[in-house]
Amino acid sequence: MSVIYKLPVINIIIEAFWVPWKYKLQFFNMLALPMFLVVGITSVWSEIAIENRSFNLILYLIYVLSISFFAIKCHRFILISHKVKAPSINFSMLKRVIAFFIWLIIVYIVAGITLAVLLTLAMNTFSDGELMKTSHQFTDKNFSWLKLVIMLPAGYVLARLSLVFPAIAIDERTSMKWSWKVSQNNGIRMLVLIGALPWILTIFLDLLWRENGTMLEYVILSVLGYIVVAIEIFILSLVFKEFYRKEQLVKKE
Repeated sequence: MSVIYKLPVINIIIEAFWVPWKYKLQFFNMLALPMFLVVGITSVWSEIAIENRSFNLILYLIYVLSISFFAIKCHRFILISHKVKAPSINFSMLKRVIAFFIWLIIVYIVAGITLAVLLTLAMNTFSDGELMKTSHQFTDKNFSWLKLVIMLPAGYVLARLSLVFPAIAIDERTSMKWSWKVSQNNGIRMLVLIGALPWILTIFLDLLWRENGTMLEYVILSVLGYIVVAIEIFILSLVFKEFYRKEQLVKKE
């Protein structure tokens, strides 16, 4: 009788926070270019504030591609080597970014369909036409516990399918079917690591923001925000590492 494998949740969280501290110089060296791209595009977008839909769509596309580049560098930092060289953009990286972007769309469409179905059922059940306008973010004024509860199944689906992202980052063949299968019996643990923990960290960051803050505060909190996002990506990388290691051991048996 085979033993059911359970993800070491606490160990993964500790390691995700420990790695940036242990490899500080390499970590910030790795983050420099991706962070510069994301912050630069975000700043241009907010400053220009053009109401042209086509232009905004182009900026949004560039922003998502930059986020994809950022995520890939974080995954490779954990899964390939902490002694990674300064990030560069080459043909191989462009292929990864495009593949990552495509999978990002596919996975979020699947999770989005799940959420849309649940929202529709909830609005009909509770006769709440305003539910769509509420937020699952605890610090928002329009926060709704019902919206948060509805988000859980969609978050579960997203967490179970999210293993495709680190796989693409290191050029491994992958599929949603593989991601769902390999994370079997660890769905709740995946939801905690990939869904609940980022939600809690977002609350923490939101509480640090204040209206009419200084430029220095804005810069510090922006950098802190991207460090937190990197840690969240590290958690997914470490989850992938655990499942990949388990799968290789099973193949050898």
